[in-house]
Amino acid sequence: YIGVSDPNPRLLHRLAIGEGLVGAEAELYRSTAVPRFSNISVRGDLVLLGTSNQALFLVDISKCEVLKVLQVSHPVAAWGMDFHPSLSILASASEARDVRFWNVADRRPAVGKVLAATQPVFSVAFRSTTGDLLAL
Repeated sequence: YIGVSDPNPRLLHRLAIGEGLVGAEAELYRSTAVPRFSNISVRGDLVLLGTSNQALFLVDISKCEVLKVLQVSHPVAAWGMDFHPSLSILASASEARDVRFWNVADRRPAVGKVLAATQPVFSVAFRSTTGDLLAL
């Protein structure tokens, strides 16, 4: 469920991979797995959903369409995700002690862009004003 509270809570969208989302990527994923969502990040009409079975769904909420499913985003569940405030970049973090970067415009991983951490990473955030700092 995606909603707002201004000041009263109100539902805007209900996302269900089995029902409301369309697109070839959603069909392919539904045929092989049942997703359990572990995290969400929103940037305009783009919503990124992380699942407990290592997939990331990039969804255009205005069309209720899955644009891309990254089948193996991390070796374990991705818990932290954030969109860069001005660039077409997304960071995702996992219990596997890594932070990965994704090219949102091209809908694919940013090749060679992985940060290794010494501990599991459950949260990640860019500085909201400039994006020049990434907090883990």
